[in-house]
Amino acid sequence: MSYLPAGRAERYSFRHYGPAEGLTNVVVYALLQDTAGYVWAGTPNGLFRYDGSEFRRFDLAPTAEAPRFALWWSWVEERC
Repeated sequence: MSYLPAGRAERYSFRHYGPAEGLTNVVVYALLQDTAGYVWAGTPNGLFRYDGSEFRRFDLAPTAEAPRFALWWSWVEERC
């Protein structure tokens, strides 16, 4: 187990994203950052790409052979 001595603790900042930034579902199953710096979020409402200021939704229709989650990751991995 490691620790930081008193006074050397790291601080992290968190920001909450939601509809105001274009993320229409706040339930996120998975996150990935691609080589271009975009952050991808897989949600029940589809795949979202965050460019640093807003989210853009990509609708990938699932099929019996390729459920939604598999489509999200195969689509994103092709672009990473």
